[in-house]
Amino acid sequence: MTPRTLAAGLVLVLGLQAQAPSLTVRLAAADAVVAAHYRGEPREVARARSNSAIEAFNARAKSAQAELDAAKAALDRDLASARQVQASLREQLKGLDAALRKVPDGNDQEGNARYQARVVERKHLGGKVNELVGQETLAVDGYNAQVRRVQEEQVRLRAEVRVGREAVDRRVAAFEAFARGGGDLAFFTEVNHLLVEARKAGDAPALARVRALRRELGTWAMASEARSPHGLIVLEVRLGEEPVWLVLDTGASDVVVAPEVLEATGISLAVGEDNTFVVVGGQRLRGRAVQLPRLSVAGQAQSDLPATAVSPFQVGVDGLLGQAFLKGFVYTVDERRAEKLALVRKP
Repeated sequence: MTPRTLAAGLVLVLGLQAQAPSLTVRLAAADAVVAAHYRGEPREVARARSNSAIEAFNARAKSAQAELDAAKAALDRDLASARQVQASLREQLKGLDAALRKVPDGNDQEGNARYQARVVERKHLGGKVNELVGQETLAVDGYNAQVRRVQEEQVRLRAEVRVGREAVDRRVAAFEAFARGGGDLAFFTEVNHLLVEARKAGDAPALARVRALRRELGTWAMASEARSPHGLIVLEVRLGEEPVWLVLDTGASDVVVAPEVLEATGISLAVGEDNTFVVVGGQRLRGRAVQLPRLSVAGQAQSDLPATAVSPFQVGVDGLLGQAFLKGFVYTVDERRAEKLALVRKP
């Protein structure tokens, strides 16, 4: 849980230039970053959806090939049967043709009658052969049409899957480039600086916008951790009247809050001394000791609470909720519930 180094490269992304752009411009830049990387379908969900689409495409391709194989086998059986019938009819036609080459004498009425009967029979058999040939042609054309439909469907579905996969890959690559070297944390620190400046300026519209961005990032962090098999529990709490998002860390000795958030709520770091504290796993971190006037968590509050100022550990998270607060309560953690933490004050 050691804070990552903030990336100076994000200065350009957020438009932090020498001429000090306005709060409005910086808010717009921050909103663009949120829209690009944190808004909409989560990346891991998009990746899973893309993988499912590929699996569905492969299953459909296998199923379609099986359908074509079955159709081809049925066609071959039908054609073999029809051609046997055609062969038998053609043999009969050969016999009739041979008989019809012997034209009877015009005075042989009986012979003429037999000849005419053979002509009629020959016409009937020829029609049956032609009908069977036509049916064979239709069957072959039907099968070929089915093959074309399957091929066209496969081309269309393959293109859809490829486009979807490429879009996910681009989005993931863009985020990895953005986060490389701590750019994501630099961005979140900038958002927290915007909170400080909006409050100091008394700019109510800007303050509402930056709070909305922080809430969006906090909600994103809560959802992201909830989706992870070993995710942390992120809680929305109140530092005075300011919403903040803290990781529940029962193994941490302190309450930890980002310096910018403390500054935004008017808590001074100047008088605090360096402080060493322990987090889960026994890791020891250093920060600046502060006093929180009031921290409200899950319907319970503590006043004049000792805490430590440390930069955020991840985007959307303002710090840790540790034993400095929790030791005053009997607490229950149930990740199945919307309110994951329940607190009962100790007598």
